[in-house]
Amino acid sequence: MVVRPNPAGTDVNLSMVHAGAGSAGLEWRASPKHAFAIYYGADYFGRNFFPDTTNTAHPGTTIGYGGPGSPNTNNRAIQQVTFDWVQTLWRTAGTELCRLTPSIPT
Repeated sequence: MVVRPNPAGTDVNLSMVHAGAGSAGLEWRASPKHAFAIYYGADYFGRNFFPDTTNTAHPGTTIGYGGPGSPNTNNRAIQQVTFDWVQTLWRTAGTELCRLTPSIPT
């Protein structure tokens, strides 16, 4: 959410940042004690910036998210792939379960 001032700089409105996300994965149970998985996820955040009408000392500056001159740390698109190996250490007939799940993000 970005706070947007009016042109006179006397009032503000809230402006939402449009965003979207998705994920997908595949899992394979190699044996009763071993499983492997791969997951992919992506997030996207749209730009939302405006002229700063409240800054009289530096006119022409922008405020918001993803505006011109934004640093590279303002990630608008993030992607991640994860590989998992799930090993069941022990299991009882009920719901008791102990698993070891090392994960390798890329």
